Amino acid sequence: MGMCASIQSTKKRGTMLITNGPSSTVKVVHSVEGNLQEFRHPITAGHVLAEHPNTFFLCNSEEMLIDSHVPHVPDDEELQVGQIYFLMPISMANHPLSLQELCVLATLASSALEKAAEMKKKEKTVSFSDRRKTKCNRNARRSPKVDFQLALKKLD
Repeated sequence: MGMCASIQSTKKRGTMLITNGPSSTVKVVHSVEGNLQEFRHPITAGHVLAEHPNTFFLCNSEEMLIDSHVPHVPDDEELQVGQIYFLMPISMANHPLSLQELCVLATLASSALEKAAEMKKKEKTVSFSDRRKTKCNRNARRSPKVDFQLALKKLD
């Protein structure tokens, strides 16, 4: 029933793993704006980064470690379906991530996934009242035409 996002971290390696159930898309979370892009077809990191020349880089959420530099996804690498990637500003390239920063990114991803799930649900669901309004509007359009000449004769 909907998408579920969870964050797991291991004490050994301090990794962040975000899971959201089975997925047939590549998900890219923009770490600054918090929006989510989904790609249903194979796409390379370079293609995603083409929209942000020399200002951002991509990283796989499963490869992010506490107190380690964020590993870049090479431009020619094809992004994997079911994976979540972060679009990170270049300023974070040589900056080791703290536990707090990883938690912020996990929260951001969770929020973006939730918003996307809500949008998909709204697109697929038409409420009963909307169907009723549509039906009423259809009936209004199908009302018989008024014969104004006949109406004028009845007024005389």
